[in-house]
Amino acid sequence: MDKVTWLDVITVVIALGGVVVAALSWVVSRGSRDEARRSADAAEVSAKAAQDSAREAAAVAAIERDRDHDRLGPGPVPDIAPKLETNPRNSGLPDTLFGTVTVPRDYRVRGFAVRGNSSSPIGLDLLLHAGRPYRFAIEQWPKDRMEPVAEYVLFRFWPPAEVDDVDAWRCPCDRPQADGNEWTPGHWEWRAPVQYRRPPAPMIAYR
Repeated sequence: MDKVTWLDVITVVIALGGVVVAALSWVVSRGSRDEARRSADAAEVSAKAAQDSAREAAAVAAIERDRDHDRLGPGPVPDIAPKLETNPRNSGLPDTLFGTVTVPRDYRVRGFAVRGNSSSPIGLDLLLHAGRPYRFAIEQWPKDRMEPVAEYVLFRFWPPAEVDDVDAWRCPCDRPQADGNEWTPGHWEWRAPVQYRRPPAPMIAYR
């Protein structure tokens, strides 16, 4: 009876030992899974932080590029100061409305007098140098015209080309750097209103 009892005890102890080992194995396994899950969560958080940091750096870089783009541009739209150059009435030649423009740095420029959906070139030099006033013809005026037909003068600007005999510079933004044609948007643009009215003819005093 005693032997049977001890055998039973030993069997129970061995069985309990197996249970303990299995329990420990489960605890270790669960701990490993929890550790793996924590590592995965930490990696996900780290990846998200890296993405957020990259997006923030890209946003800051874009802000800096836009700031440099504005700094390198021609600035606010100027008054082009239209003036009418008249011809004698008996000459048969129309009068001409002229404007002037000055730019703060060297640019390639294309200019157009615009009315509605139509436009016409103003004969401006392709390369404008910094600080020099440039005169251009906005439109021809018959003798009876009192106000401009053109609504505004459109100036389109680009950095100088490599073939231009000036110090080359470039805008750091991703807008087109090369000059285009009448339908190509400028790297920078001005829309200068054309505001002028012909002064009244002097009164002739009769005696």
